[in-house]
Amino acid sequence: MRRLIAALGQPADRQKKLHQDLDREMKYPPVDPLNLFAAILIPVTAETSEAERRSLGKQEALLAATQVLLYRSRKGAFPLQLSDALARTPTDPMTGDRFEYRREGKGFVIFSRGADGTFDGGLPGTAIPTKQVGFRFPAGKSPPARESAR
Repeated sequence: MRRLIAALGQPADRQKKLHQDLDREMKYPPVDPLNLFAAILIPVTAETSEAERRSLGKQEALLAATQVLLYRSRKGAFPLQLSDALARTPTDPMTGDRFEYRREGKGFVIFSRGADGTFDGGLPGTAIPTKQVGFRFPAGKSPPARESAR
Protein backbone atom coordinates (compact mmCIF):
# COMPACT_ATOMS: atom_id res chain seq x y z
CA MET A 1 0.00 0.00 0.00
CA ARG A 2 2.86 2.37 0.81
CA ARG A 3 4.40 1.64 -2.59
CA LEU A 4 1.10 2.50 -4.26
CA ILE A 5 0.96 5.85 -2.45
CA ALA A 6 4.63 6.53 -3.19
CA ALA A 7 4.02 5.86 -6.90
CA LEU A 8 1.61 8.80 -7.08
CA GLY A 9 4.42 11.30 -6.58
CA GLN A 10 6.61 9.92 -9.36
CA PRO A 11 7.06 11.21 -12.93
CA ALA A 12 4.57 9.82 -15.46
CA ASP A 13 6.76 7.11 -17.00
CA ARG A 14 8.00 5.88 -13.61
CA GLN A 15 4.48 5.99 -12.16
CA LYS A 16 3.09 3.84 -14.96
CA LYS A 17 5.84 1.25 -14.49
CA LEU A 18 5.30 1.16 -10.71
CA HIS A 19 1.56 0.62 -11.20
CA GLN A 20 2.27 -2.23 -13.62
CA ASP A 21 4.83 -3.80 -11.24
CA LEU A 22 2.43 -3.57 -8.28
CA ASP A 23 -0.39 -5.10 -10.29
CA ARG A 24 1.86 -7.94 -11.46
CA GLU A 25 3.07 -8.65 -7.89
CA MET A 26 -0.44 -8.66 -6.46
CA LYS A 27 -1.74 -12.14 -5.65
CA TYR A 28 -5.29 -12.61 -6.91
CA PRO A 29 -7.60 -12.98 -5.20
CA PRO A 30 -5.93 -11.04 -2.33
CA VAL A 31 -6.42 -12.66 1.07
CA ASP A 32 -5.08 -9.86 3.24
CA PRO A 33 -7.61 -6.98 3.58
CA LEU A 34 -4.87 -4.42 2.94
CA ASN A 35 -3.93 -6.18 -0.30
CA LEU A 36 -7.60 -6.31 -1.25
CA PHE A 37 -7.80 -2.55 -0.83
CA ALA A 38 -4.61 -2.09 -2.86
CA ALA A 39 -5.95 -4.40 -5.58
CA ILE A 40 -8.98 -2.13 -5.88
CA LEU A 41 -6.92 1.06 -5.87
CA ILE A 42 -4.16 0.11 -8.34
CA PRO A 43 -6.28 0.40 -11.50
CA VAL A 44 -8.19 3.42 -10.16
CA THR A 45 -5.06 5.40 -9.30
CA ALA A 46 -3.45 4.46 -12.60
CA GLU A 47 -6.47 5.76 -14.56
CA THR A 48 -6.89 8.94 -12.51
CA SER A 49 -3.17 9.71 -12.71
CA GLU A 50 -3.26 9.40 -16.50
CA ALA A 51 -6.40 11.57 -16.67
CA GLU A 52 -4.69 14.21 -14.54
CA ARG A 53 -1.59 14.19 -16.77
CA ARG A 54 -3.82 14.43 -19.86
CA SER A 55 -5.64 17.43 -18.35
CA LEU A 56 -2.38 19.17 -17.45
CA GLY A 57 -1.06 18.42 -20.93
CA LYS A 58 -4.10 19.97 -22.59
CA GLN A 59 -3.64 23.06 -20.45
CA GLU A 60 0.06 23.32 -21.37
CA ALA A 61 -0.70 22.79 -25.07
CA LEU A 62 -3.35 25.52 -24.97
CA LEU A 63 -0.97 27.96 -23.25
CA ALA A 64 1.74 27.17 -25.81
CA ALA A 65 -0.78 27.70 -28.63
CA THR A 66 -1.65 31.16 -27.31
CA GLN A 67 2.04 32.06 -27.53
CA VAL A 68 2.23 30.73 -31.09
CA LEU A 69 -0.80 32.83 -32.07
CA LEU A 70 0.71 35.86 -30.34
CA TYR A 71 3.94 35.26 -32.29
CA ARG A 72 1.96 35.19 -35.53
CA SER A 73 0.18 38.44 -34.66
CA ARG A 74 3.53 40.14 -34.07
CA LYS A 75 5.63 38.61 -36.86
CA GLY A 76 2.99 37.85 -39.51
CA ALA A 77 3.76 34.12 -39.72
CA PHE A 78 3.77 31.07 -37.52
CA PRO A 79 7.13 30.11 -36.00
CA LEU A 80 9.17 27.41 -37.67
CA GLN A 81 9.78 25.79 -34.29
CA LEU A 82 7.86 25.97 -31.03
CA SER A 83 10.95 27.33 -29.28
CA ASP A 84 10.83 30.41 -31.56
CA ALA A 85 7.55 31.47 -29.90
CA LEU A 86 8.25 30.41 -26.33
CA ALA A 87 11.05 31.29 -23.98
CA ARG A 88 10.63 27.86 -22.39
CA THR A 89 9.12 24.96 -24.29
CA PRO A 90 6.71 23.22 -21.90
CA THR A 91 7.32 19.68 -20.76
CA ASP A 92 4.70 17.17 -21.81
CA PRO A 93 3.32 15.55 -18.62
CA MET A 94 2.42 12.39 -20.57
CA THR A 95 5.98 11.63 -21.70
CA GLY A 96 8.31 13.93 -19.76
CA ASP A 97 9.66 15.18 -23.12
CA ARG A 98 8.90 18.40 -24.96
CA PHE A 99 5.66 18.88 -26.85
CA GLU A 100 5.74 18.30 -30.59
CA TYR A 101 4.92 21.15 -32.98
CA ARG A 102 4.15 21.05 -36.68
CA ARG A 103 3.02 23.72 -39.11
CA GLU A 104 0.08 22.64 -41.24
CA GLY A 105 -0.93 24.77 -44.23
CA LYS A 106 -2.43 27.91 -42.71
CA GLY A 107 -2.19 26.60 -39.18
CA PHE A 108 -0.31 24.39 -36.75
CA VAL A 109 -0.67 21.58 -34.27
CA ILE A 110 0.95 21.17 -30.85
CA PHE A 111 0.68 17.66 -29.45
CA SER A 112 1.93 15.02 -27.06
CA ARG A 113 3.16 11.66 -28.30
CA GLY A 114 0.80 10.22 -25.69
CA ALA A 115 1.16 7.72 -22.89
CA ASP A 116 2.28 5.01 -25.32
CA GLY A 117 4.49 7.36 -27.37
CA THR A 118 2.79 6.68 -30.71
CA PHE A 119 0.44 9.62 -31.35
CA ASP A 120 1.63 11.69 -34.33
CA GLY A 121 -0.72 14.68 -34.06
CA GLY A 122 -3.31 13.21 -36.39
CA LEU A 123 -4.22 14.32 -39.88
CA PRO A 124 -4.30 18.03 -40.75
CA GLY A 125 -7.80 19.43 -40.51
CA THR A 126 -9.05 16.80 -38.06
CA ALA A 127 -9.88 17.15 -34.39
CA ILE A 128 -7.44 15.87 -31.77
CA PRO A 129 -8.99 12.69 -30.30
CA THR A 130 -10.39 13.13 -26.78
CA LYS A 131 -7.95 10.66 -25.21
CA GLN A 132 -4.97 12.47 -26.76
CA VAL A 133 -3.31 15.73 -25.80
CA GLY A 134 -2.95 18.52 -28.31
CA PHE A 135 -4.19 21.71 -29.87
CA ARG A 136 -4.83 22.31 -33.56
CA PHE A 137 -5.32 25.70 -35.23
CA PRO A 138 -7.56 26.17 -37.01
CA ALA A 139 -9.70 23.71 -35.10
CA GLY A 140 -10.20 20.42 -36.88
CA LYS A 141 -13.51 18.92 -37.76
CA SER A 142 -14.78 16.31 -35.35
CA PRO A 143 -16.04 13.05 -36.77
CA PRO A 144 -19.83 12.90 -37.08
CA ALA A 145 -21.58 11.88 -33.89
CA ARG A 146 -22.88 8.34 -33.86
CA GLU A 147 -26.57 7.95 -33.38
CA SER A 148 -27.44 6.19 -30.19
CA ALA A 149 -29.38 2.97 -30.38
CA ARG A 150 -32.95 3.39 -29.22
